[in-house]
Amino acid sequence: MEQSCCSVYYFNTSSQAQCFLKPHWQRRLLMLLASLIFFLHSFGQSMRNEWIDFSKIYYRFQVFPSTTISGTPSNHADKGDYNQLYHIPYSTLLAYGLAGIPVEQFKLWRNGAEVAIYTVPASGPMTNDGFLEFWGRA
Repeated sequence: MEQSCCSVYYFNTSSQAQCFLKPHWQRRLLMLLASLIFFLHSFGQSMRNEWIDFSKIYYRFQVFPSTTISGTPSNHADKGDYNQLYHIPYSTLLAYGLAGIPVEQFKLWRNGAEVAIYTVPASGPMTNDGFLEFWGRA
């Protein structure tokens, strides 16, 4: 008996058996190509952490708004983007061991973009009444 690569047959009007499903090797090749395309596509995805320089140390702070401004015009492209002033006091930086670092070396990042900060004092190491401030989202 002849072995066939087709597992399901149907009969047409001329009573000849024709293969209804594709041969197994074609299905396997199709699955292999689909898997390869999916696998290669997964390498092209952005992880949104390309901005990270792994030779540096990053800190994460829980911050609370000190001032909310709503309805006032701003110089940002999206008027509702940055509507709260956030404040990081000297005591928080001291708790993280960052009190002796000159304020010029502080940078604030959010989603890969640098955010402008205001520091008191403007330069040098921070004093007891020093702080960092920045505008952020509500």
